Amino acid sequence: MAIDLTDSQFWRRYVPFWNPLSDVPFVETAHQTYSVPTADGELTVKSMLSSLELALLYALARDHWTGEGEIVDLGCLYGLTTRTMAEAVAQNTHVSQAEKAQRIYAYDLFLAEDYDWWSQASSTVHAGSWFSDFLKINRDRLDMLVPCPGDLLRMSWGAKPIEILMIDAAKSWDLNAWIVRKMFPNLIPGKSVVIQQDQVHSIEYWITITMEYFAEKFDYIDTIYGSSAFYLCKAPISEEEARVDLQAMPLAEKERLLLSAIARGRLSLREALKVTHAQLLIDHGEEARARAVLDEMSTERLSADPAYDFSEVARADRDRLLTSLDATAHSGAS
Repeated sequence: MAIDLTDSQFWRRYVPFWNPLSDVPFVETAHQTYSVPTADGELTVKSMLSSLELALLYALARDHWTGEGEIVDLGCLYGLTTRTMAEAVAQNTHVSQAEKAQRIYAYDLFLAEDYDWWSQASSTVHAGSWFSDFLKINRDRLDMLVPCPGDLLRMSWGAKPIEILMIDAAKSWDLNAWIVRKMFPNLIPGKSVVIQQDQVHSIEYWITITMEYFAEKFDYIDTIYGSSAFYLCKAPISEEEARVDLQAMPLAEKERLLLSAIARGRLSLREALKVTHAQLLIDHGEEARARAVLDEMSTERLSADPAYDFSEVARADRDRLLTSLDATAHSGAS
């Protein structure tokens, strides 16, 4: 059953616009907008993931998952990631139907607050929650799911092994620490795959620092457009090791880890990740150094392969940080 995770064809073959015969449960109709089949007909669903990232999740749940551990979806928003993995589990021929019930844990606040700019219209979103939309999108596969609505920091996990860990919830140092502390000790060496969906986003630079800190515990596999890096766990992580306070590390050590990770990426990825370095410096009061990093980075297209072209991400994040630095400088001068 084992698949070669380093061969990108294992997930590329499921991308609908590369393979129209793919049986993934989504078709991208516009940027971050998808058509999803349900028993009630086609639904329009928004997701912050690209078709490539969704195809990766589908491939992992269909072809890599053995049933030895659970599947955890942290930060599922409307639930397209959950639906994608549930459909893949349904098609997985290596795990019996009886073993597929309640194996996918989907965590999210499901709150629409602060997302007015991104929320899609529905008959229930006026209540301030996306949870009914999540249930509608996933109704056909609810028997496979364990929906977990609520504040992640007030929740738990226990001791169940985790085989696929999809992370789109490491939005702060505290959330990142919770994930490491609660989830990482339950990964299965040689089998568990961790997907860090926000790794290329400049604001969450602690993700790259975290994975580099645990470099002896993971094999880095790849990073694909839009922002997902994925890793294979290769050694156990003890509860004591998972209690590390990465936020308390001095700036110099955070920089060392971040730059070490950046150096291993493809050229386009290296340039995009420079924005994470700039954000780290800004958060430590090093605005001049941050501006120097941004001024020397490239936002040109450096890869002909759309899976590895991060120029769009680099340009958007660079412009946002430069605008913020300019506003801060103007405010300080007035």
